[in-house]
Amino acid sequence: MSIDRGGWALAAAWLWISGCGGAEGDCGVGPVQLVTQPCCPSYGVDACVDGAFCAAFDGRTIAPCLGEGSRLDGETCFADNHCASMSCNTTAGACRTILSLTCDRAIGCAPISGMPRACTQNDDGVFECTAVGSGGVASPCGADTDCAAGLGCDPTGRCVVTGMIEPVEPRDELDLLILVDNSNSMSEEQVILVQELPFLVEALATGDTDRDGVPDVQPVRSLHVGVVTPDMGAGPNSGIPTCARGLGDDGVMRARSRLTSTPCMATYPSNVFEFEPAGGSASLFGATIGCAANIGTGGCGFEQQLEASLKAVTPVNAESWTGAGYVPPLFLNGDGDVDALAGHADRDNAGFLRSSSILAVLLVTDEEDCSVSDYGLFVSTDSRFAGVPLNLRCSEFSDPEDGVVYPISRYVDGFVGLRARPEHLVFAAIAGIPPEVEPPLGVAIPDFDRILAHPDMAVRPNPEGTNLLPSCSTTNGVAYPPIRIVRVAQGLADRGAGVSLSSICSEDFQTPMRSLLAQLGARLPPL
Repeated sequence: MSIDRGGWALAAAWLWISGCGGAEGDCGVGPVQLVTQPCCPSYGVDACVDGAFCAAFDGRTIAPCLGEGSRLDGETCFADNHCASMSCNTTAGACRTILSLTCDRAIGCAPISGMPRACTQNDDGVFECTAVGSGGVASPCGADTDCAAGLGCDPTGRCVVTGMIEPVEPRDELDLLILVDNSNSMSEEQVILVQELPFLVEALATGDTDRDGVPDVQPVRSLHVGVVTPDMGAGPNSGIPTCARGLGDDGVMRARSRLTSTPCMATYPSNVFEFEPAGGSASLFGATIGCAANIGTGGCGFEQQLEASLKAVTPVNAESWTGAGYVPPLFLNGDGDVDALAGHADRDNAGFLRSSSILAVLLVTDEEDCSVSDYGLFVSTDSRFAGVPLNLRCSEFSDPEDGVVYPISRYVDGFVGLRARPEHLVFAAIAGIPPEVEPPLGVAIPDFDRILAHPDMAVRPNPEGTNLLPSCSTTNGVAYPPIRIVRVAQGLADRGAGVSLSSICSEDFQTPMRSLLAQLGARLPPL
């Protein structure tokens, strides 16, 4: 790694003539030697004058004094002040790169002006020094410590999910399902969502996933969007407040808008909204999606977010693009019969889900999931639930052992089975996460235990009413603990899917959208 220097040759000749050698501390040379003069390393920092060091790199007992900062990129060192880069990789015993763009991955790169840099592989396979990113998925890194919690630095110098056996296979098709809560408390949040959707589409269309004006990945080539609600009706029951008899919206994607002013239409020719950035306006398409997502309120107050979104994308049969061993779940019919109906992926929502796409499911809700296997939970006169107010039943009987709500595993298995490789699934929720435990940007895997352990995530009946105490509140309203939704996200992350959790109590949805974009960007083709 080292290169010959005139001073080294001069010192070696002098040593040969003088015959210096012998045991450590007795090499016949005094302390405080000048640059190029021989020195005895046993004197430590006093072996050479200030501004120089004793270059005993190979353990010799006598060596030359070299000036601080005299060792070039890749040359031998054992302290930072030996290097021109002022950064010595003591494990490799060599100076980190500062003068060259190319680098040795085993040695690494020195920071510039305090900015950390990593030795990462470019598209041509060449390793170059690159400023370390946010620590999120696909950010440049030199070591695991450059990456966020749950991530590690892979051999190409990029942050990846720890334990991921294979790197993500990039895809440029995205199928995005957006579930919008249409219960009576969601009017303000719908407005905020509609404002952000054009920016989301613009980021996907340009590849600028962190919205800093510079593309981070290649843009999506093709985007499908579908919008559903959590209203799954009241089954065979009548007289349920806010819930109509039957299956409600039933996970069928919407092809209408309650707005009719430009660019909105009362009805659309298809409930699958399709966009290709190469031939259309991202801002106009985003506004169109906003029209469909501004669905208003008045929907069933027993929200079934997980069941509605799963039914929307579940095919009738296993396909070549579904996971190994996948068995499509079945759903309640209008009479409340279990396992009576198939999903809508290749029926009412045909054309949305493609074989070679990234599937992203985004839930926007201020309530906990109440996906039931027994519609009797909604009936005030059902003796099994006597004494429990309707507003508290979903939380009181949320344990699947009660036989009323579906288990978490139904949704983990159901969603992850829709892709042959689980990393091509992204599950995101903007829900009642307390802002204090909302995962920061750049964190690939949320700290689920920390979220669930927050005091406001506990189920706490309101002593002054018949509802729960909220998990978070804002000027836009309040939200309630989304425990089941977080548990599903945790299960999906454990299976290798991408996950984004954000608080609906944010004043705007910029941070939640950037969190979602970070997960999507890690799965889109690199530049």
